[in-house]
Amino acid sequence: MTTMIAFFCELRRAAIAFTWPDRGGACRRLVVPTAAVILGLTSSSAFAAIPASERTTLSNLYAYTDGPTWTNGTGWNGPIGTECNWFGLTCSTNGKNVIAIDLTGNTLIGTLPPLSALSQLQSLKLTNSGHAGVNALWGAIPELKGLPHLQKVVLSVQHFSGAVPELAGLSELTDLELTYLSLTGPLPPLTGLHQLERLDVQNSQLSGSLPSFDDLDKLIYLRANSNFFTGSLPALDMMASLQTFYLDGNQLSGSVPSLSGLSQLKSFQVTGNLLDGTLPATIAGLPKLEQFSATGNFLTGQVPVLADVPNLQQFGVGHNRLTGQVPAPPANAGFREALCPNPLTPASDPPTSLDLALNQATGSTPWSTSCTQIPVTSSVSATAYIDPATADGKTVTVKAVVYGSNPGGTVAITTLGFAIGSVPVTVCDNVPVIASFATCRFQANAQDWTAQIGVTYSGDANNKPASFVVNSRVATYQLSLTSSLATAQAGQSVDLVANVVAKAGTPAQTGIDPANTVSFYDGSTLLCSHAPIDILAPVQTPKTQLKTLPVITARCSTRFDTPGDHVLTVRYDNPLELGEPSAPLTQTVVPAAAFSGDQLGLTGTWYNPATSGQGLVLEVYPDRGGSGMGELFGGWFTFDNLGNAQWRTLQGKMTEIHGSSYALTIYRSSGGNFNAPPVVEAIADGTATLTFHDCTHATLSYLLNDGSGGVIPQVRLTDVLSCQNNVPPTSGAHSLPFGYQDIHYSGAWYDPQTSGQGLVIDVVPSQQMLFAAWYTYAPQSEGQTDRASQRWFTLQAGYTPGSKSAKQVPVYAVIGGSFNKATRTAGLQVGTANITFTACNAMTIDYQFTQGEFAGISGSINEQKIVPNTGGACP
Repeated sequence: MTTMIAFFCELRRAAIAFTWPDRGGACRRLVVPTAAVILGLTSSSAFAAIPASERTTLSNLYAYTDGPTWTNGTGWNGPIGTECNWFGLTCSTNGKNVIAIDLTGNTLIGTLPPLSALSQLQSLKLTNSGHAGVNALWGAIPELKGLPHLQKVVLSVQHFSGAVPELAGLSELTDLELTYLSLTGPLPPLTGLHQLERLDVQNSQLSGSLPSFDDLDKLIYLRANSNFFTGSLPALDMMASLQTFYLDGNQLSGSVPSLSGLSQLKSFQVTGNLLDGTLPATIAGLPKLEQFSATGNFLTGQVPVLADVPNLQQFGVGHNRLTGQVPAPPANAGFREALCPNPLTPASDPPTSLDLALNQATGSTPWSTSCTQIPVTSSVSATAYIDPATADGKTVTVKAVVYGSNPGGTVAITTLGFAIGSVPVTVCDNVPVIASFATCRFQANAQDWTAQIGVTYSGDANNKPASFVVNSRVATYQLSLTSSLATAQAGQSVDLVANVVAKAGTPAQTGIDPANTVSFYDGSTLLCSHAPIDILAPVQTPKTQLKTLPVITARCSTRFDTPGDHVLTVRYDNPLELGEPSAPLTQTVVPAAAFSGDQLGLTGTWYNPATSGQGLVLEVYPDRGGSGMGELFGGWFTFDNLGNAQWRTLQGKMTEIHGSSYALTIYRSSGGNFNAPPVVEAIADGTATLTFHDCTHATLSYLLNDGSGGVIPQVRLTDVLSCQNNVPPTSGAHSLPFGYQDIHYSGAWYDPQTSGQGLVIDVVPSQQMLFAAWYTYAPQSEGQTDRASQRWFTLQAGYTPGSKSAKQVPVYAVIGGSFNKATRTAGLQVGTANITFTACNAMTIDYQFTQGEFAGISGSINEQKIVPNTGGACP
């Protein structure tokens, strides 16, 4: 059987450019003639044109954020009147205004234009998602006050800087999420936001005093932890709907406000601040309270009554200055306390039933051992971060907190390299401890990014010296985890990708050692061990000027055999390296479904978004071996580990009763010459199993003769055609919708005189496009090995059903790939071609190469189908 290859590309709608995805969903732009037919489905709805000012704003958004490289740019910059069909946009019911923009994880790169012309906008979502690509937006957040109907704003996990825009006048706002940003200054006034239900600004470098919460009578969720807020906590008595309140890890002082009247409150957390005064007695009047944490403050007085808080599960007040008797714990069997250290009244001797209950609640026997008094030996903790207020991006701030009965004295800060024998360098000495805090700022150099930071406390009359070591990278970089599938079937392969993101103020991801590794976990079960961290720089070619930043990731391909929710994390293997584990990601797994492979609808282009630039083109011939016995022939289009073009083929039987997994043989070919003899034979090079989970998801498991193997998740790229989940499929699985006869031009084509090279063509009538992969050899490469001889090109153009031809089709060479690895690829146009279908099983390609290895070569090839059509199925 003649060999063939596959190429995968993101076929999406654009005004003058067809694009395909780069690593992680980013795309590289390939310019084609403006007369090319726009790809993608057109809506059957007839919308009127939106106002010109709105269209201009949207066009600016596309241009400012490198629209041609988006993961999905379907429709953008299309004809006037099509705006409501552009990907990510929602229009009002009359089609006159844009009311929602959702480009979550769509690889937007750049800054945002002014948005005030979108006067009817209700929702703006430009964040990143656990199951999508990564946006990289920077600069200031645009003004929002000119958008009076705005209800939802989600701009998280980006590089935005500057101040939070004014919120006055946004009387319809219900949800504001600005998390993990590089903002400066305080939260603006929240006056008039009576509809606000959710406010999330965690980890965004905000500072200053908190605004009044008096108008937030409908607020349900407030999260503002891990910022630099100072001053006192505002009154909460007007927040009758409040359920969740997180303000951990700030520098707030004063007392904990009254919680009276917060009948819906479930979680209240103010750990790691400077709060003093007593705990509010009103805790006892909160019937729904489940979590209360005020650990690591300077609270005094007694622990309030807890027995009448029936739903309380966690109560943390350790590392304060609480005294007196400990109240009885609630009756809740799952209740846990964190009371120590505090100078609470010791337990009685012999222990009472209350003491025994507290032993169980605190997990300590006897609980009072560590609660009798604040230890004489002090404890000290510290955090280190890049100061976002400095322009040079190299000023490190260390904040030390000293716990003790009367902390005073001084603190010394040192840096210590990881290398054995490194000598500590003192960067701050004799820093006074004021109100339990000591702050040190120093200029970093290259070594500081790979160094530990030591904090030593000198002590005073009541506290002995103590020390604490913090890694400066902990506050410099953070891990996030995404999955290629929100829901997977049992046995289905997924790609887990760990992204390394620089925290606010950090120079652009330059301090990461690519030798570091991470491991992926399902709970405590190890999924992938010591996965390497790859720094993927943009690919530069003479024809491309890519604006993307380096992408820093680690990847784990795995599968889950047990249905249910799996809680996943990724963490660094060296605990002294970049940071703490990622936030948990829930992977939902459902039972596997039976699926028939004996159907035409599986024909098409498939790829893995995590390893873009490579994939499969599959051809399924139903009932070719008899009723219920089909045959699959596929091209596997990829690279070797050195980045050289490489292609293989797959072949095997497909049945309607076998289930969803099919055994295939892998073949390879080499040693031919471009468009010239000799005829090259295919040689078996391994085995594979292709599992279809539904009409759009599959898994390729492979084992090559050299002993290498792996698992690659696959998703469909081109439109699904007449695919059915029935087992066995109905007869309709072998037929085509009316007007789709051009699909029969899809398939593998070759010239018998030069068998072993040719084209695999994918005609997609619903998208009005033609895509082809040209598998061939270098000129005069007879007898050479795979990497020396194999070459491939891709062709992509608009196609009008019934036209039987495609003219001036760009021919591209692709560079930058690596076998089954996440790398950035780029395309370089090297020529043009004309494709003409002269009969059902006959086709001619006329080609002319203008640059690259083949520059100056032109000619014509008459091709025929490897598997001929029967029954006059062609138009």
